[in-house]
Amino acid sequence: MQEKKKWYRHVLGFRSGSKWKAIVASLFYFFLFIGIVGAILGEDTSTTSEENVSEQEAIEAEEVEAEEEAQQEEEERKAQEAEEQATKEKEEKQKAEEEKEREEQEAKEQEEAEEQAAKEKEEKQKAEEEKEREEQEAKEQEEAEEQAAKEKEEKNNLKNTAQNIAEREVEVINVEFYEDTNHVNVYYELGDNFTKNMILKNSHMNVTNMLEDFKKTNISSIYFEAETTFTDEYGEESQGKATTYDFNKETINQINYDNFDYDNLPGVADSYWEHPDFSR
Repeated sequence: MQEKKKWYRHVLGFRSGSKWKAIVASLFYFFLFIGIVGAILGEDTSTTSEENVSEQEAIEAEEVEAEEEAQQEEEERKAQEAEEQATKEKEEKQKAEEEKEREEQEAKEQEEAEEQAAKEKEEKQKAEEEKEREEQEAKEQEEAEEQAAKEKEEKNNLKNTAQNIAEREVEVINVEFYEDTNHVNVYYELGDNFTKNMILKNSHMNVTNMLEDFKKTNISSIYFEAETTFTDEYGEESQGKATTYDFNKETINQINYDNFDYDNLPGVADSYWEHPDFSR
């Protein structure tokens, strides 16, 4: 029966069974194994390095990308913030403009309201002044009318008084009253007496009595004119002016009628005239 060969006897260098061939083959296979392992390990190292480089590059690329993304995000954030800030500033500016317009509008309305109030106040004041003026004018008109009526009444009374005074003392021919000056003209008839001197004395006395009564009135001046009948040497009679007297208010008031001698009346009168026939 043939003996079965061991497994390593089939390997090149061990088949002959020679020891030195086995040693050489062993060394060969050892170095071959080392070479293969080195080659494998060298390839793994190279691959690992390349992988490490690739990973590093990927990491750096990712970092760059992340940085770029972060930068882009930062830029987008800044842009957004800038846009938001611009929008905010625009809104604030718009609000400020609206607030300014509102304040200007309020100020304008306030000014217009004040002007309107001042205008209304002025118009009211003018209306009140106009009303007061009209009331004052109406009052003055009424007072003037009352005064005019009073003066007219007084003048009528004065005219009637002058008429009554003259009629109490003499035979009145006519009494003239001038309203604008309160002047009175009294025309009267001389009474019949025995002598010319008595006629004159009687005239002086009558005029003095009338003056005393006129003193109590508002007469400003008086003119007395006495008429009588004259007879010439042929026996012809004619009516004519016998005496005239003029007195102003000052002279009338100056006479003390309680002690006055009416014979002095021609010298006291502001003017006196008598017909030449009384001097013959």
